[in-house]
Parts: sequence; C-alpha cells; structure tokens
Amino acid sequence: MKAEGGTLGSVKAEVGHAFILSLADGTRLALCPGDSDAARVVGFLAHTARLPAGPVPPPEGVRCLHVVVGDGAAGPASPGGDVREASGTSVYRLEPTDVKRLRGRARSAEGRPVGVYEPLTPQKWLWGQLVRLSAAIGRETAPRGGVLLHGALAEWDPGDGQRGTGVLIGGRSGIGKTTASLRLPPLWRSRADDVTLVVRDGSGVYWAHPWPTWSRLLGDDVRHPDGHWDVEHAVPLRALFFLEQAPADRVEPIGPGQAVCRLAALADQVSRQMLLYHPVEEVAAFNLQRFENLCALAKALPAFLLHVSLDGAFWRAMEQVLHL
Repeated sequence: MKAEGGTLGSVKAEVGHAFILSLADGTRLALCPGDSDAARVVGFLAHTARLPAGPVPPPEGVRCLHVVVGDGAAGPASPGGDVREASGTSVYRLEPTDVKRLRGRARSAEGRPVGVYEPLTPQKWLWGQLVRLSAAIGRETAPRGGVLLHGALAEWDPGDGQRGTGVLIGGRSGIGKTTASLRLPPLWRSRADDVTLVVRDGSGVYWAHPWPTWSRLLGDDVRHPDGHWDVEHAVPLRALFFLEQAPADRVEPIGPGQAVCRLAALADQVSRQMLLYHPVEEVAAFNLQRFENLCALAKALPAFLLHVSLDGAFWRAMEQVLHL
C-alpha cells in the first residue's frame, strides 16, 4: 500500500466505522472518524497499531472519541482540539488539510516570526495529525493517572510464556534511545523506541503500552514503510531510566523530585502541539492534572540515570538494579 511520498496509504476506514483501543487500566476507547479525511488518519493509526474494528455506536462501557477534520464549529482560528463533550463521547477536531506552517525560525527586531507560511504536503499533514491524535488519546487516560511520554519501552522477556516486565528509557531527541533499543540482546525486547503510553490500573499498578514511531513511517528517512506496533500489548512497568551518553555503563539512582522534572520534559514533547488551540484555562487544568500524574508515577517507581557507552552492555547495569 503506497501513497504520497512512498509511505503507507489508504488504509481501509470509512465514516461510520470505528476501531477499539483497549488499555491495561480498563479503558476502552472507540476511535470514530466523522469525515473522509479523519477516516484516513484514524485508519492509518488503527492499521499501524493493529486495532480491531468495532460497532458504531460503540457498546456500553466504550468511550467514543469522535474525530473530525476542518474548522467547522471550532472556528477558523481554532483548527484543532476538543470542541464539545457529551456523555461517553469526546469530539476531537484535527487541523484542516490546507493548514500552513511557518518556514524558518528567524525573528524581526520586534520579536515577531519572519518567514513564509507554506501548506503542508499530504504526508507531512498526516504525520502531524497522527501526532495530535496520539496526544488526544493520551489525554483521555489522564483522569485515571495516565500519561504519554517521549521515551522508549524495553521489555525483559524470560521466554517462559509469562508476561515480561517493562522499563522506560527516556531522553531528549537525538540522545540515542533508538540506538540503545536496537542493541538490546535476547531476553530483552524493544517494544517502542520513541513514545510510550503509561496507564495506571485500579490497584495502582503502572502499565506501559508501546506507541508507534510516526517518523519511521512518514518522516524524511522512512525505514519501516509498513511497520506495526502491538499497542495493546502492555507490560507492568518496573523502573524509569533516563539516558545519558557516557564513557562507561552504569546506573545512578535519583530521587522523585529529579525524576518528575525529567518526566515533565518527556511529557511536554508529545503534548505541546495538541494544546496549541485550547483556551488558557483548559491548558492550565490539563497541565496540573499531568503534573499530578507524573508526581504519582515518580513516587511509585524507582528512577535512575542510565549512563550508556558506545559499545558496552548497558542492559547489565539495568539488570543489576532490577535483580532480573
């Protein structure tokens, strides 16, 4: 299935269809496209994340995220964001297909951006909407302690048919999360190398769901044009590791305060764009909820700086503190 730019194209999704996402905290979310452009975005996500189709309207106990594209009721100045809330339903409006982005980062003497606004290519538009929709899904989990994080998910799998245990490996873009994920040996498995959705179940246990790396599918360097992520395969989260490049492999324990600061940076990287069009009061409320969730996560799990060398067995340092 090829489309613009040589990437995944028209995944089968139509208005009136839905795809069901089931999470380890008990959340069941139906992604319901409301128009043909939204169906393209929802279908791409569902295909990549291996989500099953479901009925419309969704059954009792399944929350509906109704996804639409364009200005419409949101108004021309608000092309994205939640526009209304009903019982069991959120409406999320993606950006219109003719949205423009500023090329260049120069600023005038008065501090205003200087450059040319250009329309996005179909591929870049799809990429941007997948990022926004992912953040919206993460936001749906926030009232129950969930958060979407810019971090890799690694699972230690004993190979005995039992569920493995997961660790989050966080860090800024370019620090080496993907490289570290590719170096993991047998018994370790990379579930995601860029984004992870963390949720909390009713007993307080944190679970990690792998999330697709959209840049692999739609970026300038497409490495996996038909990739899939088993998004519904959640693993219990055991520890938080924050990646640092170093001459020798070692782990360094850190306290909850430092862990919260680092987690906040990881969370901000995946939600910043989604909040661009929301009222200030709504952004403040979401940021407060997210901060409370991050504080609870940092308090519940041990956190470490993970110093990684170019060719060392850094996973052994992780195993020592996890006693695997």
